[in-house]
Amino acid sequence: MVSWPENQVWRKRVHRIGTGILAWALCMAPAWGAHITQFSPQGEASNVESITLAFDQAVAPFGSARQADPVEVVCNDPAVKGEGRWLDAQRWTYVFTEVLGPGISCTAAIPPSFRTASNEAPGGKTRFSFHTGGPRVVATRPYGDLVDEDQVFVVEFNGAVDPQSVADHS
Repeated sequence: MVSWPENQVWRKRVHRIGTGILAWALCMAPAWGAHITQFSPQGEASNVESITLAFDQAVAPFGSARQADPVEVVCNDPAVKGEGRWLDAQRWTYVFTEVLGPGISCTAAIPPSFRTASNEAPGGKTRFSFHTGGPRVVATRPYGDLVDEDQVFVVEFNGAVDPQSVADHS
């Protein structure tokens, strides 16, 4: 039979282990409320036409066009425009008026004022970003392997380039 002092030590150990596991579980649990489980694009992406995100649970009443946009989209070029809309109760998309060219970076962040249909603030990651990278070569002329000694090349890029930068890196 276990004596009383040993039993107290055992109880303290079990209490400490249980408290540690509970604290770990609370820290690792997702934040209360809905949170974004998918966001596209992220990082570097070219030919971006739209942003799409999805929540882990229903956020907007289905069919309601009145629900606010869940994120504010801000790009480094003020000429970049677009419009957001809900696809269903969990998914939202933002469609740009034009395909984004090179050198554009955008950030989408959940504003503090946004609330779900159940009047909760979303949890989890609240800020996402992407960029379209620099200009890329899309075509060159002449074609083939034969090049004259004083050959002239025509290089076509997917957007505007700095001529001095091209000359410096040729």
